[in-house]
Amino acid sequence: MKTRNKILGVGLLALLGLAPMKKAIAQDKEVTGNFSTGIVSHYIPPMGYRLGKGPHQQNYAGVNFKGFTVFNWFDYDIGAKEMNEIDLVAQYSKQFNDNTSATAKAIYWHYPGGDDDKAISLNVSNSKGLNKSLSAIWILKDKEIENGLSITGNVSKTFEHERGFSTTAGVNATYLENFYFDTGLANVTPYLNINYNKGNFNLTGFLNHQFGFIKEPEMLPPIDNLIWGGVSASVDF
Repeated sequence: MKTRNKILGVGLLALLGLAPMKKAIAQDKEVTGNFSTGIVSHYIPPMGYRLGKGPHQQNYAGVNFKGFTVFNWFDYDIGAKEMNEIDLVAQYSKQFNDNTSATAKAIYWHYPGGDDDKAISLNVSNSKGLNKSLSAIWILKDKEIENGLSITGNVSKTFEHERGFSTTAGVNATYLENFYFDTGLANVTPYLNINYNKGNFNLTGFLNHQFGFIKEPEMLPPIDNLIWGGVSASVDF
């Protein structure tokens, strides 16, 4: 309980403390940053595996400069009272026109209770009409476990409302190729996001309904049918 409250407190204090920093660095528009903190009922990565017990607290902190971003993300399993995952990521994003962009990432996944992973990823997105994206993650393993691939496609539509509110409805699907020895359609997940924005502050709630298809994976937990959601708050600076 003390560990959970300490982490939650650090997240909230950092969020409140970073809010006024936008003015402090406003003179340098090329350097931006973001911090977010949130609570989710379950930790479900894009592949669809349910990791840990839950609920989970998740924090993100990143700094951006001319398309380059470095960020840290972690997942703390409140139910299990342990740190589940810590990510270190370096990425580069390129905006080709008003609608099309691409992002390449180098990812290091640290698992305090197990072996770490390394991966690279590529995402291409287009916002003309519907929001569309295609992401590929190549996990780089060793001789005992072969390299694997995860491909996720997403289609969504955002509806703007009054007073800073918006809703986004969409669906994503993920296919695995030898990802920890699993191959096939992993999940199809319709989702709904509700967002409130005021200046550099964002508050988001989401609800997902995952339809899972890999019931007997080789190494990781089953990808089951699951309804899960959460809420997060973020600030840009």
